[in-house]
Order: sequence, then structure tokens, then C-alpha cells
Amino acid sequence: MIKEMLTGLYAGLREFAGTGAVIAFFAVSVLVLILTANGKVKERALLALSFVPACGFAVSEFLSAAVRSQKKTAHKLAIALTAVAISLLAVFSSGKSVISPEFTERAENPVHVPDDIYSAMQFILQDGGNCSVLVDPEWSAYFESFSSSFTVTGHKKAAGFSDDEGVLNFEMSKTTPDMRKIASIARRNGCTYVVLPDDIWPEVPITKFGYETAGEFGSCIVYKEVTSP
Repeated sequence: MIKEMLTGLYAGLREFAGTGAVIAFFAVSVLVLILTANGKVKERALLALSFVPACGFAVSEFLSAAVRSQKKTAHKLAIALTAVAISLLAVFSSGKSVISPEFTERAENPVHVPDDIYSAMQFILQDGGNCSVLVDPEWSAYFESFSSSFTVTGHKKAAGFSDDEGVLNFEMSKTTPDMRKIASIARRNGCTYVVLPDDIWPEVPITKFGYETAGEFGSCIVYKEVTSP
């Protein structure tokens, strides 16, 4: 049991740290932090919490010490160039670490919106129509922060709270909201799309009041206006 735990811990550390000698480079850097602390142990301890700052500090200390050891300007320049070359060699030979492109990728969802809502928003934006939407009040902040293209009806106790949004909040607080009222609010506010959760059970669906299902994305459903009242 203990062997498996240690093996898993080591594997996780290697996956985080990367390949090559980066572990050794980091260990030496932490040693430099300790030896040059001079009473600043707490400050140096913070640097030791991450690979990049610790290694960067060790390199800078090495360069500084190398230059201080010389008095003549020409010697300082020569030793500085040599120290830089040695530092670069140490960095390049330390293998691939967490800052290597292979270990990183751009987040497709940079604002960390729940996946279902994110997919619904992407669908509406790519649909190419008017991006005026009526949404569950719990989701309004996601839409407004995600893109300025959205004109949102459905704020939850926000400044400038309208009568329509008061009715919408009340209806969406129920398991069986009145879809006739919701559809009327959507049309009155020029909403091409209505985005609702899938865990409501209206007696009459919104598809009976001029909206049709345009897409289903997990916990939320996008409806699009197709007729006028």
C-alpha cells in the first residue's frame, strides 16, 4: 500500500514538473534560497513554492555573485557573459517543464462559464441573428459578462429592475412557470432567443407561444422566435 502511494506521489510530481533534470535544477535553486536567506527565511519560502520563481532567483543570485567577484570592468563583463551562458545551459538542459508549450494550452472557456451555458451562448452568437435574449435570471450575469453582443432580459434583483423582470423572477421561481407570460415578456422586449433550464415543467410549453426549440445543451435549452403573436 505504502509503495503504491509513494509511486503515485512520484508520478504526479514528475507529471507536474516535466521531464529531464528540472527536479535537480529546482532542488539546487531551493538550496540557494536557503544559503542566501540572511534572516529572510519567510520571504524566501514563498519563492520556493513554485519552480519558475525559485529557479529564476537562483540564476540571478549566481549572476550577481559572479559579477561582484571581479573588480575590473572588462573582467566583470567577461564573467557576466560566462555566467549567462552557464545559466542558459542549465535551463536548456533541464528538460521540459510546466511552462513548455506541450504542457499548456489556451482555455477554450476563459471566463469559466458552466459548459452547458457556454455552449448555448456560443450557439446564439454563431446563429447570426439578433442577440437579444431572455434568460433564467440566475444566468443573466454569465451572458452579460461573456459578450457585449448580448442584450439581456432577466436580471435577478439588479439595478433598474423592470416590472417584466419582476414577473419573470416570480415565474422562474416556480417549478411550473407560465410560459404565456414568459413568451409575452420576451416578445415585448424584442428577444429573439429564450434560454431556460430543462428542470421546469410548465403546463403549456413555450413552443405553443411563438418559439421553437433551436438547441438543447445539457441543462439549458435555447428557444428561438418563429412567429409573431
